Amino acid sequence: MPTYQYVSFVNHSDPSGDWQNPGRAYDGDWGNYSWNQTFHAGWTNFLELILAATIWIDRIRFKYAQAFGGKKIDIDVYNSDLDVWQHVVEEVLPYHTQQTVIIPSTHTDRVRVRIDNIADEAYIYEVDVRQVIPDTPEPPPNPPEVYQTTTKTQETNKTQGGELTRMRMLHRITVIKPWVV
Repeated sequence: MPTYQYVSFVNHSDPSGDWQNPGRAYDGDWGNYSWNQTFHAGWTNFLELILAATIWIDRIRFKYAQAFGGKKIDIDVYNSDLDVWQHVVEEVLPYHTQQTVIIPSTHTDRVRVRIDNIADEAYIYEVDVRQVIPDTPEPPPNPPEVYQTTTKTQETNKTQGGELTRMRMLHRITVIKPWVV
């Protein structure tokens, strides 16, 4: 069985520069927030959140708000294997409460978030992801022996009482090799 753990982001990208205190969106504190004060209706620019390494994830946990009530949140996950952004959610979800979205297991190193703004501030309190850690078998304490068997065939022609007789002899050789991790 795989194991799971929630992982926080370690960095961000905000090319528009619209997000204030973007580090608060991944600092582990669900009580403070990063905000986007664009003062116009419509989608904010994406805030891209970056993980320390490429990992497998299967859930995104977040908390967001909008100054005048529930508007849509849009979350995309970057699929590192396919080199594409995959759309995860775009809907109105209860805000000011922690939400979890289950996604197909994805190999990623980043997530991006934006909010459909009515006309004032949009807030991202926190975003993190659940890492899927696959089972990895532990090597046994005493390495097993690996056996490789080869067979050699030897054919001999002999004459017995005037008749030609063919004899076949099999020789088996077993080689023991050390186990290499």
